[in-house]
Amino acid sequence: MDMLGTDTVNALRTIVTVLAFTAFIGIVFYAWSGARREKFAEAARIPFEEDGAHTETESQDSLNIDNTDTKRIDAERSGK
Repeated sequence: MDMLGTDTVNALRTIVTVLAFTAFIGIVFYAWSGARREKFAEAARIPFEEDGAHTETESQDSLNIDNTDTKRIDAERSGK
């Protein structure tokens, strides 16, 4: 009934577990490496930096869309 056999399946499970744990440890060492500390600190500050031109453009675009829609709706309601 069992094509691979219980011993084979258990050996494969063990190998996959060891490989996954090794990959996890590698990622931990990569993330906590002192050589990459400044790069990660810089990336962590990105959400707090303001991009004035990009923010203003998005704000103006959303205001123009809102004003255009409002004017169109008002014109439709007044029958013009």
